[in-house]
Amino acid sequence: MAFLKTLWKGHSKHKKLSDEWDLAPDKDVDIELEQPGSTMEGITFHVKYIGSSIVTVPSSAKATADAVKTIVTTAKSSGRKGNPVQFAISLRGVSVMDTESKTHLMDISLYRISYCSADATYGHVFAFIATDDDDILQCHAFLCQKRKMAQLISITVAQTFNTAFHLWQMSHTGIIPHADKAAESLFSSCIKSADAHEQSSKRPQSVIQQVLAPIPMLIDLTTPIEQKPPKNWTSFED
Repeated sequence: MAFLKTLWKGHSKHKKLSDEWDLAPDKDVDIELEQPGSTMEGITFHVKYIGSSIVTVPSSAKATADAVKTIVTTAKSSGRKGNPVQFAISLRGVSVMDTESKTHLMDISLYRISYCSADATYGHVFAFIATDDDDILQCHAFLCQKRKMAQLISITVAQTFNTAFHLWQMSHTGIIPHADKAAESLFSSCIKSADAHEQSSKRPQSVIQQVLAPIPMLIDLTTPIEQKPPKNWTSFED
């Protein structure tokens, strides 16, 4: 926890978002853990989806920051407040469901995610880059109630990716973990998904190949913060 506190303090300066985007405090459902302390079954966060933007680079701090700036600017100019959603991350990937309608907005395999970060400029925003079904790179941005949550989601995605990689690695070395039927099903699904993406990818280097030589910089918590005059916006309270 001391490590996380150090990271969060290092990102204390940030641009402030408008009151219109304020998230109502919900002490009971800020974070739901299907299995506390584990990324095996999945972790759900309650955030707001503010939009997406096409990018051309799969893993770049600058490309992600530029995309987030575009998404935030577009959302503010159009008066969008963001849709309350449940952001779930597990070994199967990222699932985003509209909180009110219970409609699934996206289901993205973990192996399509190439980068994630807690934005250095807009402190409450978490974003990730992933390829869609047409192999187009999209940056998706989410507004979090607190800066700490944006950091925590980034860390969780990275940890889940590492867990999936280690499971894939074990399957190819003959080391299969002992688990119950539900866990075995999840393990099998994860491995099949990894192998399928490794074999079918048309890009020169798939995410799995990047992992093997060696694990890529999937998460960025060290992007320098731009020193710009503050705008007349108000921030969420920590």
